[in-house]
Order: sequence, then C-alpha cells, then structure tokens
Amino acid sequence: MTCPKCSAELRIGDYPFCPHGHGSNGIEDATWPGGITFENLGHDPVTLYSPAELKREMKARNLEPMIRHTPGDQHTRSWATMDAQTLENGRILAERQAHSTVKHHDPGPNPHTVAEVKRAFAEQGAL
Repeated sequence: MTCPKCSAELRIGDYPFCPHGHGSNGIEDATWPGGITFENLGHDPVTLYSPAELKREMKARNLEPMIRHTPGDQHTRSWATMDAQTLENGRILAERQAHSTVKHHDPGPNPHTVAEVKRAFAEQGAL
C-alpha cells in the first residue's frame, strides 16, 4: 500500500499518517505456553495459562497482588516509617472517632415532597 500524500510504501505495523515510521505494539503475550504453576495461591498448586486466568483465580480466592516497596522506587512508599505530622493526624482522627456520637436524627423524606413526586408521576402516567 502506498501513502496518497507522500507516496511512501506502507507495511503492516507502520504508522498510517505522515510522517510514517515503524511502530511496535505494546501487547503482552496473552498466554503462557505450558502454563505456570503457582504454589502460593492456596493449599494446592494451581497451573494457569494466562495473566487473565491468574487475575480471575486471584479474584475468586479474594487475593491481591503483593506490592513490595523497594528503596529508590518512585511508584511506592515505605510504610515502615511515617513523618511526625502524619502520625499526629492519625492520632487526632482516631481520638475524634473514639469520642464521637451520633447527634442527629434522620427524619426521613419530607412527606410533602413525597406527595408531590407521587402526584407528578401520576400526572405523567396519565399523559
């Protein structure tokens, strides 16, 4: 196939707009040939054949992938230590929760509003 604007020869995988270039796809393998046996999902080893199957299996077992902090990693923070301000804010929130009580009573919907809504729906149903 040839580009109608610049007459460049296009191949499968080329960027279709000018300027053209050969791209790479970002699709990971959808299967694991031969499967991977996981021994840490439960009491018995489980062999799975795709990342999607692993995700379904973990969801069925109510498991989440473990994320471990590595020093210098920009995507995670160490939970082993916190700054003093965060600890103080946590203490204040916990103390506030311990001493709080419900100080209001929810009376429910206003009866006049309910009657008006019912009337409006009955009117629309009659149209």
